[in-house]
Amino acid sequence: MHSRPGEGDVVATIDGRRVVAQCKKGPLVRKPGGPEYALLTAALGQALLFNVSADDIVVTAVPDTPVFRNLAETWRSRPLVRRAGIRIALVARDGAVSGLDL
Repeated sequence: MHSRPGEGDVVATIDGRRVVAQCKKGPLVRKPGGPEYALLTAALGQALLFNVSADDIVVTAVPDTPVFRNLAETWRSRPLVRRAGIRIALVARDGAVSGLDL
């Protein structure tokens, strides 16, 4: 885990493939005017700029909350997100990850 620009926040190798993740924090409880939309948009934009190879798995990771879950479910099917191959992972408080089938 690091904070070097353009490289992702977390880089790991799983089954011989590099996983590069851009992680964002977010509120765990719903608040009026919540920042989830802006946070996920920023994460996707940053992930688009990673210097990766064709075999790398690019991920945006956000907290598993109802608002992020709704956005993730909707945006995963958007044509440009699909074409870019960026996966949207949701991370629960207990560390469980959904939306990242490797």
